[in-house]
Formats: sequence, C-alpha cells, structure tokens
Amino acid sequence: MNALAVRVNRCVSISRRSAGVVAAITGAVIAVSAGAQSAPRYTVIDLGTSAGAGPTAVSDGAFVSGTYFATNGQRRGFVWSNGAAADIGTLGGIAQALAVNDTGLVVGYSVDPQNRQRAVRVVGGVMSDLGVLAGGVHANANDVNDAGWAVGMSQKRFGNDVWQRAALWRNGSVQDLGTFGGEFSEATGVNNAGRVVGWAWYGLPTRDQHAFVWSDATGMIDLGTLGGAVSTAVDINDAGVVVGNSNVRPASADQHAFVWTAQTGMVDLGAPAGADSYVSAINNAGQIVGNAFFFADCSGAGLLWQGGEMHLLHELVDASAGWTVVGATDINNAGWITAVAHRPGELNRAVLLVPSPTPTSGGFKMQSTPRTRDPE
Repeated sequence: MNALAVRVNRCVSISRRSAGVVAAITGAVIAVSAGAQSAPRYTVIDLGTSAGAGPTAVSDGAFVSGTYFATNGQRRGFVWSNGAAADIGTLGGIAQALAVNDTGLVVGYSVDPQNRQRAVRVVGGVMSDLGVLAGGVHANANDVNDAGWAVGMSQKRFGNDVWQRAALWRNGSVQDLGTFGGEFSEATGVNNAGRVVGWAWYGLPTRDQHAFVWSDATGMIDLGTLGGAVSTAVDINDAGVVVGNSNVRPASADQHAFVWTAQTGMVDLGAPAGADSYVSAINNAGQIVGNAFFFADCSGAGLLWQGGEMHLLHELVDASAGWTVVGATDINNAGWITAVAHRPGELNRAVLLVPSPTPTSGGFKMQSTPRTRDPE
C-alpha cells in the first residue's frame, strides 16, 4: 500500500543526486524559491553516530532519537543530547528509537528473546515493554507526546485471525483506536492535546487506506485523499494541523505531501518536477519538512515548506562544508531539523540542521483552495 516502497522496488540501487538539482512545482499549490530568500540558512551538526545511521525525531528539549548500526552490525536505537549519543538498550534483539519527547522519554520497538517485536519506552536509560492489545504478539510505538502518551500499532486477535490496529498507550493501558471497517490501521503521530493521526483501512469491496485524525471526543475521522485510493497522515501539531501523503490519481503510485486543517480540508503541497513528495513532520510554527524521491535515478532530497514556498534543504546549508541533505525526518518548534546527509565519498550520516540565524518568516500559508483530485 506504500507508494514509496513501490518506487524503491523499481530501482536496482539508490543513488545520490547532485546538489545542483533545479526544482519546479507540479501541483501549482505553492511556489518554489530558487534563491531561498524566505528560508533560513542551516548549520550542519554531525550527531557522531555510525555511518548509515538515521535520526527519527527531535524534541523541544533538544533530544534527538534515531537508529544506528552497532559494532556487531545489529540495528540499535540511540538518543542524543548535549553533543553525545547513547544506546537506548534492548529487550534482547534489535531495537529502534522512533520518537522522543521534551523530557527525553524515548519510544520505539525492540525484539525480545522470544523473537517478538514489542513497543517500548525508555526512561532514564531503562527500557520497558508497553504491552499489546488482547491476543496480539507484535507491536511498535511511533510517537510520544509530552504527557508520555505513545501511539503506534499493535496486533489484536479477532477469533482465528490476528490484525494490526492503531494503538494508544496511556496511563498504563493500551487502547484500540479502530479502523474504517477493514482489518488494518496504524497511528503515526500524537500532539499534546491528545489528538492522534495515522491511517486505516476500509472494508470490502474497496479496502482503501485513508488518513485519519482521532480524539476521545470525535473518534476516527476520515481526512480523504488527493484523488487516489491511499492516503496516510504522518504528523499533527498542537494547533491540529495535520500533514501526510496521498496518491494523487486513481490507480497511480504518484504521491504528494498534503496539509489538512478542519477549515480547508486536504491541500496538495506539490512536488519537484520528476519526483514524488513525502512529508515527515510539522511544527507549531507551521514549518513542514519531508523528502522528494526522483524517478530518474531513484535519489532523494530533503524538503522544507515555509511561507508558501518549497525549498530543497541542500540549497540551505553551507556549500563549503560539502554536505548534501538527502532526507529530513522531523522539525521541532525552534526549527531544528533532523536529517540524513553525506559528504563526497562518504556514506549517509545522521545530522541535525540548526537554523542560523533563527528564522523570522512564517510557516505554512494557504495559497489556493483545496484540491481533491488531479486531472487524469
């Protein structure tokens, strides 16, 4: 169901795109800034983890979570703060740190000695299993808010079947957030008001996958799509602005990032020419980060949407340092961005992009009426 996976599977290998790529918009919803006049410049901080490491989140408390390869080649999770990275521990096998809040509480997953993938939280260097829904075996936690509420997915048994359901962990218990009638769902983000976003399936005959926003008051609300059958909500800020990704036409793998509000509905953020776009995160100022995936050479580039414009992140870092930013994963309220970048002849590394000077321009600004469907 993931269009990015479809794109990757078409490629023999993922190559690096040069820093001189010229961006043009295909959606005509926002403009591309060639000179990057309205966007901040960034200083690149190498997080000091192993080559091939990937950051997953950055909190307002200046904690960064991510994954790296240990000396034995095993994938493990890390949390970085004050210039140092520390392993989050493990239940016995591989582990990944997928999110961190302002207090440094980390969530993610780890494989235990019974080879079960379990949702975990890490507090003060101590990892604990968050548990699963009734009859389930595997689970993972994708995000956490400052109250310690975690969201993700857990398996749940229904008679002789076991399905994956969107899950919310709070106050020591786990809750099934439901679906749109199908078997599968997953929660991907939660804000400090307790609103949750993710994706859920419809039942037969379509089994379409749609983005949702959930709260205790409203239950699961369908956010629609940009015209295709599949959409996924990825993140939500404290004002309730949702970002995610959607197919733009029926029976097409082409995918664009979107932004959604209760007032405007779903709005296409566009994509660079010859590319899909994928959003990763939004902060409370409305700055949005994500990635472009270029069809011609299967390469990636980090993106920033700000002030009604889309920017290629590698054009916003100091060229003399030699960094090419190939992906962005999160942005905090100070505008710090976790990203993947490399220098010539080197493998990708986990980095932090710190704005210098602090940005003064605004975040997302609506530029057009919502578009619900692309031309065929």
